[in-house]
Amino acid sequence: MRILDYYWHAAHGHRLLQIPAEWTYFRFGGSPVWNASQRPMPDTLHFTARYEPGAYDIALLHMDQWSAAREYNLRAFKYHFIDDMVRDIPKIVVFHGLPEDAGNAWLLRRMIGCNHVVVNTDMTRELLGLSREQCTAILPGYDVNEWHCDKQVNEIVTVIGGSQTARDHHGVGLLSRMKRALPVTWVGQDITFETFESYRDYLATRSIFFNPTQWSQHPGARNEAMLSGMAVVSTKFLDETLYIRHGVTGFLSNDFIGLQTTLMDLLSNPDKAEAIGLAARESARVMFDKERYVTEWQATIRGLTGA
Repeated sequence: MRILDYYWHAAHGHRLLQIPAEWTYFRFGGSPVWNASQRPMPDTLHFTARYEPGAYDIALLHMDQWSAAREYNLRAFKYHFIDDMVRDIPKIVVFHGLPEDAGNAWLLRRMIGCNHVVVNTDMTRELLGLSREQCTAILPGYDVNEWHCDKQVNEIVTVIGGSQTARDHHGVGLLSRMKRALPVTWVGQDITFETFESYRDYLATRSIFFNPTQWSQHPGARNEAMLSGMAVVSTKFLDETLYIRHGVTGFLSNDFIGLQTTLMDLLSNPDKAEAIGLAARESARVMFDKERYVTEWQATIRGLTGA
């Protein structure tokens, strides 16, 4: 299988590149080709700056809810460029966000057209207003053995984007409020890592993960925290109950005092944090299995290419 893709972000690309194929990234002048501090770039990844019809079996395009917004027109440039250029093979749109509202969903559907779409959850497909025939939900998959657990420090950690949008998708406001009440280490702001390995090893040694996101399709950092055996305390705005069993593999609440009380309880009870974290790890190792992820992606690609 020969797949044409382009860089969106390294963590997601790292997961996609688990699919056995000949991968080629289209290079846009001046744009980064990979962020090696987030994930190591595979030696097998090829690059091209020229499209050759007949050289690929399928192409991937990437978008999120802001891709359809007029004020973010540069965000959609790569999407439109590849979509207009590639005419000889099927295309899959990988949707990374959640539509803001019905109007935004309509604009996104207009951009998508007849292309097939892959999302992380059925909730996203429903919010986009797409049929199951056009849109496939594939839960993220990881090489679970890449993530280990060696708890040493009872500490609250969070990993979110730093931009505070109108909806506060990443939960920056909630996190800022929590940091005034409790010691929370914000990865990317309070601490940074030069390599993926150092970031992974840091999560392995920490015990508690706070997820403040309010409109995120399926936060990869939360999945990685579970795989690292961290006790996750998360907001509950979407379909989090499908992935976290409250009180068993983590904790869910939208009440600030409830979130704060749970975090304080885990800080003062490291054995409890470790037990919840280990339960989360066992659940995540099954739920986010790489083989299931690869199989579902391969089936989707075969259904479009007939290969």
